[in-house]
Amino acid sequence: RPRQKLAGSHLGGQAFFIVTPNPEQIVLAQSHTEFKNALNSSDLAIADGWGIVVAARLLRITNYELRITERVSGIELFESLVKRAAEERWSVMLVGGRGDTAAEAAKILNIINHISYIKGTEGLRDAKNPDKDEEKRLIEQINEYEPDLLFVGFGAPWQELFVARNLSKLQVKAVMVVGGALDQIAHPSLRPPKVIDRMGLGWLYRLVRQPWRSRRQLRLLRFVGMVLRAWWRGNQVPAGT
Repeated sequence: RPRQKLAGSHLGGQAFFIVTPNPEQIVLAQSHTEFKNALNSSDLAIADGWGIVVAARLLRITNYELRITERVSGIELFESLVKRAAEERWSVMLVGGRGDTAAEAAKILNIINHISYIKGTEGLRDAKNPDKDEEKRLIEQINEYEPDLLFVGFGAPWQELFVARNLSKLQVKAVMVVGGALDQIAHPSLRPPKVIDRMGLGWLYRLVRQPWRSRRQLRLLRFVGMVLRAWWRGNQVPAGT
């Protein structure tokens, strides 16, 4: 379905903004208004985390626009869209990662998809505190290439903020934020084996490989608390019944 929506948007010539919220990001958005607004401004938000799927089922979210029936892996959607781009001859640009990560990921994706026009660039040396002139040059670089699909991997919330404040300036058909996907493409050992990912333990694999993530994982506990509180309030029996 995401591929179909994007294809329809591409044919219609409209910019399409895809975000990939997970439990950590949902927690962060509660105290980061600008980040929350960026997520809410997207055209498509996929549930990139089993925690969101479980929460939606527990809270019995049935609204059609908010209905979540399955997890959609951000990196798998990314790879699927690149494959579709190769089939349709859409141009692709990767921005983010450190050093030559984006360029290396572009090289690998070009080989996998038997093409040669995917372009990769670091873009910003410090996405957390972007230099205005450097950001302006990046936008000019993107617009010079004028990719059909732009994938931004600065990590949350900086990638979402970058896209939200610059989407109207970008000459692209669609843009998707991809977090650490560029690192996982360029360095496959960072990517959880599929069996582990399907068990919902991808976060644990990444934590073992990258211990610096430990502080971020504390947000998972806060997410559980948020969901349980919402569930409790929704299941309280009104007084007098």
